[in-house]
Amino acid sequence: MAFAYSVVDVFKKAGNNLSRKNVVDIAAGQMNEADNFLLLPGITVRTSKTHRFPISQLQTIKWNTDHWEAFGSVQDGRPG
Repeated sequence: MAFAYSVVDVFKKAGNNLSRKNVVDIAAGQMNEADNFLLLPGITVRTSKTHRFPISQLQTIKWNTDHWEAFGSVQDGRPG
């Protein structure tokens, strides 16, 4: 569902120019979603011309009897 939210955002940014090139350019280089309510708090969807990975944060979770429970803070998952 979070992916679908991002796809809709790309189409909104593309407006009437739904060419493959424009849609790919937006998805690969102009995403900035801090408000995707389908992601955990603190996780953002962001791309730029030099950073093509849309999600680079992670949140560790563990199974606690009958539900998943987040622990620790949101971590930067980029290499290096």
